[in-house]
Amino acid sequence: MLDPVTALDGVDYDRSAIIAWFRLHIKSPVTGKNLANKDLKHNPSLRQAIQKYRDHQLNERLQALQLGSK
Repeated sequence: MLDPVTALDGVDYDRSAIIAWFRLHIKSPVTGKNLANKDLKHNPSLRQAIQKYRDHQLNERLQALQLGSK
């Protein structure tokens, strides 16, 4: 998930994935209920948490590569 957004159903999705879903549906992919609209709200706190996790994973891989080359 690169660009987390929250839909009207209260569920967080990656923006590109939910936009693709909304091209064909007006219901929630999670609840199956019809949504009153397709508005999406940016979720900066989730985006920050994802980036922190990705940075941590990258640092661990780099450290493993450095240890392996010694």
